[in-house]
Amino acid sequence: TFSKRNALALLRSVFRQTFSAYGLVYLVYLFRALIKHPDHYVRIFTMAIQGHHLFRITRQTEEFAMHNDSARGTMSVRARM
Repeated sequence: TFSKRNALALLRSVFRQTFSAYGLVYLVYLFRALIKHPDHYVRIFTMAIQGHHLFRITRQTEEFAMHNDSARGTMSVRARM
């Protein structure tokens, strides 16, 4: 549902992701998806926000694994690559 709170959250997300490391890819995704399926705008923005959270979760998981590996004196598979 549309609310002032949701609109502000959307604006913050668009701003944050536009100026992130993957900002260009994000903008291309939004542009293409909205041009091709403007009637699915809610789902498009929902997926974009979920994508941001998946990046964060992945980064935090990698940091956690690297921290635990260094504490044990081992190296994760990803760190060896």
